[in-house]
Amino acid sequence: QLEEHAASIALGISKVPTVIEGGVVHLKHVQALLKDTDGLPVREAQLVATLSNNIFIVHPAMDMDQKLGWLGRIALIRRLLGLRSINEPSKIFQTVMTPEDERALRAVVEELSRRVAEAMKQNNFVAAASMLASLTKIDVIDNLLVTRMIYQASDTVRTVLLSLRERATQCLLASMMEEARGIVGQLEAAARALRHTSPGYAAIAEQAVTTLGRQTEQRQKDIEAMEALRRDMQEYKSQSEAIQRRLKELERLQATSAADVAAKEMELEQLKLEKETEAAAAEHAFAVEKERLSRQMEASTAEEKQRLMEEVSRLQREEEENRARLEDEAAGRERLLQETLEANKRMAAEQEKERAEMLQKQQEA
Repeated sequence: QLEEHAASIALGISKVPTVIEGGVVHLKHVQALLKDTDGLPVREAQLVATLSNNIFIVHPAMDMDQKLGWLGRIALIRRLLGLRSINEPSKIFQTVMTPEDERALRAVVEELSRRVAEAMKQNNFVAAASMLASLTKIDVIDNLLVTRMIYQASDTVRTVLLSLRERATQCLLASMMEEARGIVGQLEAAARALRHTSPGYAAIAEQAVTTLGRQTEQRQKDIEAMEALRRDMQEYKSQSEAIQRRLKELERLQATSAADVAAKEMELEQLKLEKETEAAAAEHAFAVEKERLSRQMEASTAEEKQRLMEEVSRLQREEEENRARLEDEAAGRERLLQETLEANKRMAAEQEKERAEMLQKQQEA
């Protein structure tokens, strides 16, 4: 890989003495030292020889004579910009770190990780995004250990976002719609805060918001459907109970109507019997009184007979009028009783019809 990417490599040396034995150091002196590969294996000697052609020397504080191969600031920038780009440097290089460097970096990353976790726990997504931006700056160091540590630190954000998504899902399953909407609001805030510094995590939050939005809408529809079903079931229960109550009431009314019909029929029969009894009693009373008057007439004078005959005629008229009155009264009572009886029968028929309909509804329910 080193030979393959040699055009992308510039090996800089900044700790070169400017003067050796009274003479200013030239770039070719340094190259000559690197090309001295005595004692090296053949393969390593070839690699060192390749790199020796790509070295440059620079002094960090002084402007040296560029004719001797020293590079100034502008020349160094041009040299670096002229290198061929390496698109995936992590597959080629690792930044060399001493154990002290790794310990210091670990302390920095752990502290940033703690701050990220604390900020996410408090829903302070802006602060968490700022910490992630700092971690991103550290991630420019192409060191596998650094990359792994930063991934572990920043993965806290992913864990919190997924935890929020799961909490919202659990709230939806428990029909806690307001709590779920509150968590969706937190995810929306996280997406806004992370969009510029950590677009990958912002995408996780945005996807969770989209998914939860669909789930919330569907769950709301499910809840409304369940509420409608519950109302239907309650209505069915109420309707069923109402049917049962109405059937019992109809049975009571039918029993009452039947009793009323029987009573009216009995009353009609009683009225007929009373009519016949009254007529017989009136006729008997008239006959008795007529017989009494007839006996009196036999022993009376002509004047008394005339008076008794008038009395018999009056008695007969009264008897006929009384009979007619009784017959009219009986007919009126009979008519009223008959009308009441017919009304009771119609009511009984309507109650029976309603009872049949209630039974049909009960069977359909």
